[in-house]
Amino acid sequence: MGISDETAREAYLYGHSMDKAHGFLYETTIEPGVLLNEFQKLRDLADDTYTAHPTINNDTLHLQGWFDVAAKPVVVTVPDVDSDRYWILHTMDMGHYTTAMIGSRTRGSKGGRFLFAARDWAGEVPEGIDDVVRSDSNLIKVMGRIMTTGGDDLDVARDLQDRWVLQTLSEYLGEPEPAPAVRDFPDPATTTWLERVNVLLADGSMAQADAEWLEPIAAVGVEPGRTDFTDEQLETAARGEELGMRQLTALAPTVTSSKGALGTREELQHAPATSSTSGRCSASWGSRRSSRCTSRSRRTRTGSRSTARVDASTGPGSRHRMCRSSGRSRPTATTTG
Repeated sequence: MGISDETAREAYLYGHSMDKAHGFLYETTIEPGVLLNEFQKLRDLADDTYTAHPTINNDTLHLQGWFDVAAKPVVVTVPDVDSDRYWILHTMDMGHYTTAMIGSRTRGSKGGRFLFAARDWAGEVPEGIDDVVRSDSNLIKVMGRIMTTGGDDLDVARDLQDRWVLQTLSEYLGEPEPAPAVRDFPDPATTTWLERVNVLLADGSMAQADAEWLEPIAAVGVEPGRTDFTDEQLETAARGEELGMRQLTALAPTVTSSKGALGTREELQHAPATSSTSGRCSASWGSRRSSRCTSRSRRTRTGSRSTARVDASTGPGSRHRMCRSSGRSRPTATTTG
C-alpha cells in the first residue's frame, strides 16, 4: 500500500515554511556571499524602486541578516533612543516561529544587550545581559527597524543604526572563538524540498520540538539529516508539493489577519498546519523568489545534488568564495576575524 495523498500533502505543509526559509537564506546570503553574524544595513527609506521585499514599510531604516548560534550564542547591543522613536529587534527561527519581538513597545526608549542561543546551550549567561532568547534552529533570521521621519532625522537614525552591535559571545567576552560549524547548504535549483528540510531539521532542536508532527509523516522520508530517498518517497514529495501548494494557493486569499498564522512556537505549535502555513506563505520570508504562494520549487533527484559548503561564522561573519571541488564550482566560506 502506497503513501496516501493526505500524508503526502501534510508532509509538504509541514516542511513548507522551513523550505522557504532555506530559500531566502540561500538567495540573500549563501548565493551572493553575504556574511553570517553580521548586520546588513538598509541606509535609506524604501521607495517604489525597492523590490527585494514585497511589502516593506518605508518609515524605518532596516538591519537584517542571519544569526548562527551553532558554535556559540551571539549578543546584540542596542543603544537607547529618544523617547518617541519606534524601534524593534525581531527574530524568527527556520520554522518561521517568532523568537523575539524586543523594542519600544516592550522597553520604551531603553536599549540593552540581548543574548541569542540554541535551545540546548548550557553555558553561563554573563553579567549585563538584559534578556536571553532561545531558538530551536541554529540559524535565526533577524530584522531590526529604527523609525525615521526622513530629512535631517535620517542622519540621526543612521547613527543609531551604526550603534547596533552584533558579536559572538566569545567576541563579547574577549575569549578565543570555538571551532566553526561546517554546513552543506543544498542548492534550491537542484534539490528537492525534502532534502532541504531534512538538512535544517539536523541543524538544531527543531526535530525534537516537532516530534508530534514528524511521526505521522515519517514514511515520506522527513527525517533529520536524511538525504537518500526511495523512488516512492521522491514521487510522494513531488505529489505532496503539488497538493500542498494547491491548498495553500486557495487559502492564501482568505488570510486577512496574522492572528493564528504568525507568532511564537508556544502560540502556534498545536495549530492546524494549513492555518499557520497559509499565513506564513502569505507573509513569506521577504524575497521575491520565496514569497509567491503560486511558485514551484525546482526539483531534481538527489543524484544531481548541489550544495554550498559553509564554515559557520564564529567571528564577525563567514564570507563565501568560489572554489573547485571534485571538478565542480561551488560556494564555500572563509571566516573573517
